[in-house]
Amino acid sequence: MAQSAAPLPGSDALEDARRLASSNHRAALDLLNKHLTTEPQDVDARVFRGIVLSWERRFDEARADLERSLAEHPEYSDASVAQVNVELWSGHPERALTVANEGVLHTAANSAVLLARARAFAALHRFDEARADLVNALSIDPANVEARTLSRSLQSDAHQWELLVGNTYERPGKGLDGWHEYQTQLKRVTSRGDVFARFSHARRFGLDANQVELEYYPKFGKRFSAYLNAGFSPENQLYPQYRFGGDLIASLGRGFEGSGGMRRLGFATKINIYTGSMAKYVGNWRLGSQFFLAPAFAGSSGAVLLNARRYLGDSGDYAGLSYLHGRSAVEIRTITDTGILGSNSIQAELRKTVAHRWLVAVRTGYSREERLGTGQVNHFLLDTGLGYRF
Repeated sequence: MAQSAAPLPGSDALEDARRLASSNHRAALDLLNKHLTTEPQDVDARVFRGIVLSWERRFDEARADLERSLAEHPEYSDASVAQVNVELWSGHPERALTVANEGVLHTAANSAVLLARARAFAALHRFDEARADLVNALSIDPANVEARTLSRSLQSDAHQWELLVGNTYERPGKGLDGWHEYQTQLKRVTSRGDVFARFSHARRFGLDANQVELEYYPKFGKRFSAYLNAGFSPENQLYPQYRFGGDLIASLGRGFEGSGGMRRLGFATKINIYTGSMAKYVGNWRLGSQFFLAPAFAGSSGAVLLNARRYLGDSGDYAGLSYLHGRSAVEIRTITDTGILGSNSIQAELRKTVAHRWLVAVRTGYSREERLGTGQVNHFLLDTGLGYRF
């Protein structure tokens, strides 16, 4: 409820919408739309509509409702918190901080608004200020579980470096030589995008090979980001001698995200791979599809990947499941991947923070593949990693 506003007509409709929203966002929005047509001054209903729209990632519509409500009632703490969420979820932490500052100015001693501002500070890597707001929020509301959880997570988020070591084992069919790969990856978190440096060592067919890569995820303005990758292998055996590629990623509104790009792999026969994707965010879920097309490799080679990922809290943890059908591997990285003529593959993955600074990553999968020279094989994959933030 608005902190200083008297009850407005239509509270029954609002309560019905709250009940519906727990299981059916669209039905709740339909009810709120009808109600606000006849009761346009019901600020509580308008704010709640903005909240439900934000859950649907319809950020522009949510922002319009929340900005109007705050213009009329700047002391409305629920509206301030909801708009901070909109700006954070849509990738605008600076705007979120501006909204939060206004909320703190107009709502004295409100733990929810202080918590929202702490989240905005954290998104901007201003961890000392975030912790100060959390101390104040907990002094007002010592039982605030979300504030205590964020305070604990900031102990790891404040560390902008991450070192991950991993091991991958693949058995591409009974009686065939397995693929062993060891990786060391260093990650740097920056406000402009995350940067990765990666060293890989692989062993197969009695051969050893190394690869070094650099990867960058820059951000451009409000709606665009990118993926850039470059790598080199001096042996030119198990890995391509060189690799480079990139994707342009766009936020399309209403929770949709699309991308398009290419990869260039310097094997003995050069391979160009074209990629595209479409994803939809629903609450903590990301539901996506991606295609791969390599027209110069073994005739015309392509694959479609379907995946679902559930994010676990605010620390980047997630669990996911994916299914691939087609002639390409999910990402052609090694000489082993180039021999796939057809594949039906399923994979599961988990990334989980443990004890604030440590993280574990596990990926496992099974494929039924048609391969050059060996026919149909059962391909098993196990990828494990252990990381540390500092």
